[in-house]
This record gives sequence, C-alpha cells and structure tokens, in this order.
Amino acid sequence: MKSSWLKKSVAAVGAPLAALTVTGVFATSVAAQENTTSDTPGSAEALISEVQNQGPEKAELLQGAATKADGKLIAIVNTGDDQKLNQAVELKTQLEDKGVEVLTSEKGLTALAGDDLVGGAGFATPGAPTAEGLPYGLCSVGFSAWSPKGDPAFITAGHCFPNTYGDTVYRTDPRHDEAFAGAGSAASADFAGVALGTKKFAQFGGPNGTAGAEGDKNSIDIAAVDVTDPSARTLPEVTDWSTASTGDLSGSTSVVTSVGAAQIGQSATRSGRTTKPSTGAVSAVDGWMQVDNKFVHGFMLDASADHGDSGGSIVQGTKAVGVVSGGGDVTYSDGTKKTIVWGASLVDSLPATGGYSIALHLDAPKVTTPAGAKVELGSPITGTAPANTKLVVENGGKTTSVDVDGNGNWSFPVQAPAGKQSFTLHVTDKDKGFNKSATVETSVEAVVPAPAITTPADGSTVAGPLSVIEGTGVAGATVTLTGDVTQTTTVGADGKWSVKLDNALDYSNDQYTVNAVQKLGEVASEQAATSKFKVVPAAPVIENPINGTEFAHDQLPTTISGTGIAGAELAVTVRSEPQTVTTEVGEDGKWSIAVPAGLEAGQHSITAVQTVDAVASLEAQAAFSIQSAPTPGGTDQPGGDQQPAGDKKPAAPAAEEPVKDGTLAHTGAEAGQFGLLAAGAAAIALAGAGVLLARRRSSQR
Repeated sequence: MKSSWLKKSVAAVGAPLAALTVTGVFATSVAAQENTTSDTPGSAEALISEVQNQGPEKAELLQGAATKADGKLIAIVNTGDDQKLNQAVELKTQLEDKGVEVLTSEKGLTALAGDDLVGGAGFATPGAPTAEGLPYGLCSVGFSAWSPKGDPAFITAGHCFPNTYGDTVYRTDPRHDEAFAGAGSAASADFAGVALGTKKFAQFGGPNGTAGAEGDKNSIDIAAVDVTDPSARTLPEVTDWSTASTGDLSGSTSVVTSVGAAQIGQSATRSGRTTKPSTGAVSAVDGWMQVDNKFVHGFMLDASADHGDSGGSIVQGTKAVGVVSGGGDVTYSDGTKKTIVWGASLVDSLPATGGYSIALHLDAPKVTTPAGAKVELGSPITGTAPANTKLVVENGGKTTSVDVDGNGNWSFPVQAPAGKQSFTLHVTDKDKGFNKSATVETSVEAVVPAPAITTPADGSTVAGPLSVIEGTGVAGATVTLTGDVTQTTTVGADGKWSVKLDNALDYSNDQYTVNAVQKLGEVASEQAATSKFKVVPAAPVIENPINGTEFAHDQLPTTISGTGIAGAELAVTVRSEPQTVTTEVGEDGKWSIAVPAGLEAGQHSITAVQTVDAVASLEAQAAFSIQSAPTPGGTDQPGGDQQPAGDKKPAAPAAEEPVKDGTLAHTGAEAGQFGLLAAGAAAIALAGAGVLLARRRSSQR
C-alpha cells in the first residue's frame, strides 16, 4: 500500500511521521478480529505507552498507532529487519489478541520524498559544462540491479559517463524533470546533499574506450552504478511517470520479472526522465548502430525519445530487454518519417559488468493449505510460487528453505512441537538469492498423527514365535501398544520404534490385534494404528534339490530333503504331478522323502508346509528341471525309456488303494488314466520314506 494516510489521533514513535509507504500488509487473523477483550487499550497513546514499557526493542518495532472511524485502534509494526522478524511477529500477535488491527511495513514510515528508485527515473552527473552549458549531465535509470556482492545498484547507459564527468551521481527531482514539468524545464538535483551512488563500470562502444566494430557483440553501451544512499530503496519496477507530481515515481509502476532478448515485431516500452514512456514495435534486432561514432549492438524500436532519456529502461511486457543508447528521426524509402530508438541489448551487455544482475520482482508465495487447518506432524504445508525459485520459511526462530519446482509448486513438512505454529514465508531466486518477494504469513494447528505399525503389517501372516513389533512415529514421542500386547517405547531420532515383547506371541490360527498410539509432550494422537495378523510356524527349508537346479534325465536325485521343526508334520507337494507326500520332521530337525518315479522332462516345482499344534506354517518353495532323454537318430523325445516302434506295451492299470498317512494323495483323476511306471507297471515302494506311490499319471505314447 503506497501513499496512504493515517487519520484521527495519530501518535508518533521517534521521529514525526508523515506520508505512509507500506510495502507489505499481513492479513489479520479471524481470531484477532473477533477478540475484543476488556484489556484493549482505550487510545493510541495508551497502546504505544504499553508497548514502550515492554522495552526498547518492541518500542522500536512499533511504528505508531491511530484510531479508526469505528473507534477501534490500528497499528503499524516494522517487519523489515530480518534479525528482528520473530519479535515483530510476536508483537503483531500480541496486538491482534487485544483486538488491534495490525499493518506491517518492511521499510517503516518515511516522508514522501521519492526515496524508492525505479527504472525510468532521472539522475545527474556533475562535470564539465555540457553543450547546453549545464554543469552536469542528465540521464535515466535503466533498471534496479544488484552488485556482485548483492548490494543495491542500477544499470544505465555507458555513454552517460564520458571522461569529462565524475563517477558520482545524484537523484533528480521528478517534479522538475521534463517528463513532468515540460520541455525546457531546468532539472533539479541537490548536489550538496547525499549522493545517490557511484559509477563502478561503464563501456560505450568497444572495450577500453575503442569505437567497437560491426559484428562484434562486445560493442555495447552499459554502465553499473552502486547505490550508496542508505535511504534509497531499489525496486524491480519501471515507472510510468503518472505519479511524478508527488515526487514519488514508485507510485505507479510495472514490475520486471525476467531478462531476455528483444523479440522482433512485438511491442516494447521505454521510460525516461525527458519524454515519459513511449511504446512501439521492435522493428529490427541483432544489429549494430553507430551512436556518436561508436558501434553498439542492439535492436531498433519504433518509439520516441530525447536527450536525457539515455540509459532508460526498455521492456517487453515484464521482461527487461535493453537500455536506451541513442535515437533520432529517420525517413523510410517510401518517404515515411519516424522517430526511432536504438536499444543496447542487455543480454550482450550485462556479462561485461563483472557480475551485476538486474533486480527482478518475485511474486509472493501463495499457501494452498488453509490457514488454521489441522496438519499432522510430518505432513506438508503446500503452496505455489514462481517456478524454479527458493521458498524461505521462518518458524519458531529457525530458518529453512525448500526449492520451488518447475511447475511452481512447493511443500515442507510440519515439525514438532504440536499445537499452533506460525510461519513467515518469502521466495528468493535460486542463483544468488538477491531477489526477494514480499512476505506472507500463515499458521496451522500441528497435531500428532497415529504411529505406524510396520512389522507385522496389518493383514499379514508372519513366522513365529513373534518377539518384536516395529513401526515409525514422531521422533521423541512415546508409543503405547494395547490389545494383545500392552507395552510402551519411545520413537528414536530416526523416526523408528521397536518393542521387544515381554511374552512372545505363539502360533495361532486366530488373528492377533495390536493397537498403537503416540504422545508428544502432553498431546496424544487422535487416532490409533491397528495391525491384525497371524503368527504361524516358519516355513521348512528345502535343501535338496537346490532351487533352480537342472538334472540330466538319468541323474535325478533319489530324495527330496530339508530341515524343519522337530516333530512337525510335513506335507511336500510336487506340483507338476501334482502329488502330496506327508512325513514327520525328525528330532534332529531333518526330513526326507523319495523323489517320485517317472518324472517327465521339463519344469517341476516343490512346495513344503509344516504343521505344529494344528497350525500350518508359511510355505517353502523350490523348482528344478529335467533334461529330455536323447533318442536314437539324435531326436530328443520327452519321457524316459524308449521302445522300438511296435514293441510298446500298454500300461498296467493302477490298483485302487486308499490313501493313508505317509502316502501320496489322490489327485482326483479317473483310475483308468493312471498306472505305475516301474519295471513294466509293478507297484514300487518309495525307498527311505515308507510311503506308497499311488495313482500317478503314466505317459501315453
């Protein structure tokens, strides 16, 4: 808010206050608007006195107070000192809690003397008398800028600093510049007062004072001036001169958000102290023009300009493209007469300055998370900002930053403690951090989330007995388990927690239920995490055959073997058949069954499950393959022994026998489809396992 006035009982703190220049206004919280407690000061004087009694630091932050038309108080708090920002926010909150409407100002209040420096403003450089007999030269500011160290500066034309002029520059009063006062008006500058700045670099034409050359992009027209006046505030804006009558050219401006090359055929606007802004099309680019007998690389703009506009800004939209180098009247081949401006290209000129950069406007960040919303610790606050910038976050006396992505999105997690948290946000450029947006404020109610139970996961079946439960939570929080386990633990700094159970959870066909809540300080999570799971025996181990083994047709192992829980009932299934064989794990923890006879060439899979106290274990798996047997004549055929054509005998029918413990289970196929393959269809006992192979499929040839 610029050029505002406080009305009714205005009370000053320190120096008397006049015109008001406010550069950032924070929204007053709803709670503050509704809070009109009985301890609200009755007058502006009483409010100021109350703050002053709290010490000099808070007194300095309060710019003043006044009474509004509705009888309520309004105050202004200075937030411009980053080192005192937290105290300023605290004071703002304190006043709002008393029902006071609070405005914030990054600069504080000053007299309306035009201290803000913007592109298009005028400046004077004392020196030898000019052709007009003036003891100073007049030029225009191109763009606010930053020195290589991040100090305020501005960019203008190099030819504004001939050898006959000094390096010191002074601000001119816009009310006396020709752009406002009219042609022929005498410029006004206080050469006895505080200088605006000092020229640090200037080049007109080629390097080292040479005339430059056509085709040489080092033929430029640019100067960099360090701003030394402590009251001058450089703004990334260009004036339109409509507020010159107030002496403050920053009252009506357009912002500068980028730097780039001029685009031909597109409109561009120049601004300067002599002829105000002038707009026209860029009619030629990437050229060289002799300006006062020196080549300058740049572009042509169909617009008007005059002496004193040199160095002034040229923009296309919000993009800075050049500074005014020269101009004049030209006549086209068809007789058309125009005034043109030659612009020195910023893209080509800036690198020669040794690290000076154009000051850019950055839009303040926008917060998409609603103010006052409940946000779980660890969950993000989100928003948007100019793409590829950096978001700076002030919270609880700590400063952090996060990158804004290429789509203009940002987020950062809410950290402990729980409760109301306030944040002050702004964005800077990622390259150097010199450009800074206005600040915004937001607040959320940080709440403790439910912890997570990661092991065992909800709905899972795990090998037991289970002696440890693990999860994640907020670092430092106390986690309490209830349900089938009642124990507590503390979340570590890495956000993880673990509980070694006093009593391990044994095998069961029923689900166990464990609930978890966490408490941080005096605030507990509103929700609980729940995991329902089963605990079963661990899977047995299949040691032979080794998973993935390939066997020759005549080199199959005789047994499938492994380890398990002593005394467990074991069921092994060869799924390619399919057949299931049951046996018992020995006291030494080992088990073994015979390999089913007559396995054909190809892939075979094995699964094994052990049962303890009627609870089935997790499943073990393995796979192996059998190569095809070679056939006479070199042709491999699937299956085992080969017979000469015509000598093949039909397989004997399999005997129908009941399935017993320790035997292969029925597959459910019809009896006529199966037979035993061993020495021409005789039943064979499975060696070492004491089980009978029943009803397996015979190969039909």
